[in-house]
Amino acid sequence: MIMFRKLGAQLQEGAPCDAVPVADKRMLLILGLTCCLALVWPLPHSIALRNILMVILLSVLIPRTQWTRLGELVAGPARAITSLYMLFTLWILVVAFFISPFPHWSLSEITGQWFSAAVALALGALTAKQAGDRLGPAAVIGLLGILSIQVLAVDVQGLWMLLHGGDWTHMARLGGLTAGPGKASYLTNFLLSALIAELSLRMEGQRALRLAQGALWGLLGACLLSIYFEAMRNELFDVGIFMLFVGFIGYRKYSRTAPGRALFVASVSLIVIIGASALDVVLDPRWSSLWATIPIALDTKQHLAWLNGRIFPLPHLPNGQIVSASNYLRIAWIKEGLRAIAAHPLGVGFGRSAFGHALRLKYGSLVGDTGLNNSLITIGIGTGIPGLALWVAWFFSMGKLAIHNFSGHGAFYARFWLLIILSFGIRMAMDNDMQNYTLEQFLYFIGLLCPLASGVVRRKAA
Repeated sequence: MIMFRKLGAQLQEGAPCDAVPVADKRMLLILGLTCCLALVWPLPHSIALRNILMVILLSVLIPRTQWTRLGELVAGPARAITSLYMLFTLWILVVAFFISPFPHWSLSEITGQWFSAAVALALGALTAKQAGDRLGPAAVIGLLGILSIQVLAVDVQGLWMLLHGGDWTHMARLGGLTAGPGKASYLTNFLLSALIAELSLRMEGQRALRLAQGALWGLLGACLLSIYFEAMRNELFDVGIFMLFVGFIGYRKYSRTAPGRALFVASVSLIVIIGASALDVVLDPRWSSLWATIPIALDTKQHLAWLNGRIFPLPHLPNGQIVSASNYLRIAWIKEGLRAIAAHPLGVGFGRSAFGHALRLKYGSLVGDTGLNNSLITIGIGTGIPGLALWVAWFFSMGKLAIHNFSGHGAFYARFWLLIILSFGIRMAMDNDMQNYTLEQFLYFIGLLCPLASGVVRRKAA
């Protein structure tokens, strides 16, 4: 509880996130709705409730929005980001109406997935551009508090299982309050992005959050414990991104004044990455059979379990064991997904099951409940090469603006934003995260942090 009080306390006076006491009742209402939405978002079977909260929050935010300043942001620093986002939206509509063999399905997906995520993006931007400039920073603090609760829920669940006979080397994959470990892992990454951003500032002698050093390290430890209990292999790459970021900050600070210390920080970051990788390889048996699975999975003509697991059985490894379904399917689906992009360069229609729809055009009724654990390839299949190019360009434009504001009064927001972009981007190559509330949460943070990172710097320069 002390940790939560410190996290929710006023931010350091004069820092980019300084939180002015909120007396306005409407402002308190918005903060309450924002925190409720953040808590409800990842809960299973909560679609109706979160949609209601989003509509209510939008109706409360619109009257207090500083539309002139929001327009200046859209026409100024965020012009490229906004333009690419709008072009991507326009393109998926063009594909749905004029190119897709499944127009009704694609339009349904756009309405249910993309437009609802667009509302989340708008909620973030409107929150950051409320009158008085107080709500955005306060919302960041509230969101970090909710994320901390969700991360600690995974830790409590895991520790409870250990205390009741669980084996720490063969833990069940836990999701805390969410629908599963995959969903919980994104929440952990959101919180880690903020904490690493704060840690990087403190390495440079600055700070944004009024959070004791011990509390900061405690939350970092809670996130690492949560990663262990979630047991998501793909989180290893996120940890690598975070550690490389810390190593870069340390090296940049000490490279001229203390080369030995710079080398030490970089070495520690590398050692942590190697250590985490080695531990994951030891604890996760799927790694041991990965190399033997690759040639089998790439032979998609001989082995067809990737097409329909109910009809075609999983193949066997040379030692006689059945392949790991996770290893086999990921590799086979990536190969066939790339072939689908080549076969449909303009896309088959935006949607979560674009891969399955592309396969049905070729294999018909043989196709089973086929997914694709790769959002980048899913986008490429659904929106074609033009859509994929627009999506990647949008990510690069966001990263460019975040790096531009890397130092200065808005550094915390910019670094927080950059780490979210990097971690979400790398997970897109390994998870199908471009759907449902995961996409909504990501776009909400984009909408919230982009104005805060760029707007604070611009006001100071003025």
